[in-house]
Amino acid sequence: MAKKRSTKKQITPKKEAVIFDNSKIKQSRSLFPKINRFITESWKLILVSFISGLMLIGIILQSLSLYWAMQEQKKLEGERNKTEKELVFWKSSLTEYKNYRDIYLKIASLEYQLGEKDTAKEDLNKALEIDPNSEKGRQLEKIVEM
Repeated sequence: MAKKRSTKKQITPKKEAVIFDNSKIKQSRSLFPKINRFITESWKLILVSFISGLMLIGIILQSLSLYWAMQEQKKLEGERNKTEKELVFWKSSLTEYKNYRDIYLKIASLEYQLGEKDTAKEDLNKALEIDPNSEKGRQLEKIVEM
């Protein structure tokens, strides 16, 4: 018996030369995680929690600072309103007592407290016209002139 020869051609793989490019290998290594990482998953969680905690503490401290500043502002506004009401009272009393030196001194003092230096000087000058030897007037004059 004779062996039959197959008419099919056997495909033999061609051998190609494989060339490795070292620069591509180095780049591909940096894309994969290192085996000996010093920050593990649990350390990442701890680190993120710590940073978040610090940020939360900073936000709370800033909020407290803002709250205290707002309370101080309310206090100052209340004092300013009280001073303005007192100034209105003393100015209204001028209609009844026109040549009363102490009223002009009080008005000048209140205007100076409110930051109205020019009108404080005018009222102080009126008080000193009424009584040029006023000791309180001279003391206030030194303060207003600064």
